[in-house]
Amino acid sequence: MPTGGQRQLVAKLALLMSEAVPDAPREASSCGGEVLCRPLNQGVRARALREISRISMRYGWWQAVEVALDRARVPSLRHLETTQLEVLAEHLQSLVENAMVACDLPDDLPAR
Repeated sequence: MPTGGQRQLVAKLALLMSEAVPDAPREASSCGGEVLCRPLNQGVRARALREISRISMRYGWWQAVEVALDRARVPSLRHLETTQLEVLAEHLQSLVENAMVACDLPDDLPAR
């Protein structure tokens, strides 16, 4: 059975935890009544960044991203302009397409 001192400590801990976790942003909405969701940024720049991240992580092609950063002489993706990000995303998409075509057997259906 908890003592008064333990109850005070639990109350303090609960207060600290509630202060440490910020409230959900106002734009968050309920998805199916269970999970709070934030709207996904659908801007050109955000979509290109996500595509670059997905492809480079899935296929282990971070070196292709590094080459693009070296050529642009910038330290990270966030320093690229939107058009540069779009070009890089398209380049990575073409690498995926080329890899899929190269992996297809001539007498088999496409890998897609």
